[in-house]
Amino acid sequence: MKLSRSLGVALASTTFLSFASSAFALDGADVLAKINALYALQGGKVEAASTAVDGANVTLTGVTITVAGADGKAFPLGDVTLENVEEG
Repeated sequence: MKLSRSLGVALASTTFLSFASSAFALDGADVLAKINALYALQGGKVEAASTAVDGANVTLTGVTITVAGADGKAFPLGDVTLENVEEG
């Protein structure tokens, strides 16, 4: 009976941690890298002085964007907040 209970607790813990791992994995720098990977296909680049994560929200501070055909000129956007970000 004790082995059965220990196995149940272990399985419950594993299940909880597998679902919770995605919530803990949100990283602002990784979000910015994924945005840049997609935007680079159009010849652009997004840069931020810093990133901060608050739950499911990611704040990019000091954002500049470089667009294709603008002779490499970066345009300042300021601070950008992405809400309800999920790992994909």
